Amino acid sequence: MRRRVLLATISAVAVAVLLLGVPLGIFGARYVLATEEQRVTNRVDTLARSVDNSLDRGDVVEESTVQRAAEGSEGDLPAYVVVTLPDGTQLTAGEPVSPPTIDKAKLTDKNVGVSMTVSAIGAYVKSAQTVVLVIIAGIVAIAAGIAVAVWQANRLSAPLVYLAASAEQLGSGQVRPRLEPSGVEEIDLVAAELARSADRLAGRLAAERQFTQDASHQLRTPLTALTMRLEEITLASDDPEVVEEARISLEQVERLVTVVDDLLAASRRSQGGTTEAVVLADVVHQQEEE
Repeated sequence: MRRRVLLATISAVAVAVLLLGVPLGIFGARYVLATEEQRVTNRVDTLARSVDNSLDRGDVVEESTVQRAAEGSEGDLPAYVVVTLPDGTQLTAGEPVSPPTIDKAKLTDKNVGVSMTVSAIGAYVKSAQTVVLVIIAGIVAIAAGIAVAVWQANRLSAPLVYLAASAEQLGSGQVRPRLEPSGVEEIDLVAAELARSADRLAGRLAAERQFTQDASHQLRTPLTALTMRLEEITLASDDPEVVEEARISLEQVERLVTVVDDLLAASRRSQGGTTEAVVLADVVHQQEEE
């Protein structure tokens, strides 16, 4: 029972983690890659607007502007930026990037070309970190599921173990086993029925014991009187034949008494004697009070 509950619960948790974790990991990795691509696109758009604004004011596009775009803000990946002005002048910043790369380019209304190349390795690392976080979350979920499975298995199996022990006590002649509520409705119903069966069995055993004692007493009384009468006849009669017949009858009566004793002893043994479960704590407390 306990093993089956453990396997069922752990299997259910593992399946749930796989069904949710695998798509979540894939979605998380793709989301991180898409986010990095969108950040590169935003950087290109920002640089293009800055260059267009400088041309509108008639200012010279400074290399520092391109350099800041290549460096990016906090959390941005280093980029290689190329800005092509309308007169063909090219401004570059950053170090050339080897594949795999994320490339984004834009041509503005002022006929300015802006391209930005970012190494995709950094994006892949962030995606891998996301997948690792999902895996760790899955492991934690499985560990929590195992803990819940162990608790649930113990909660369900322990009452069954006590119930089996109570049934064993009932079978060994202890007709009043101690049954504590388990909190599980089905198990408590079985325990209640077992307690009722124990009460009925106790009543039947008590009736049988009383019947055996009454039968033994009712048989012993006339047998004792018959024995005494035969002994009187043996002592009082002078006829040898009468004495011999009385002696033979007396032996038969003694044999019948022996049979009654044997039947009574066998009945007591088959009923398990008179032993019952004793709560030692109650006895100790009683002795302490006395």
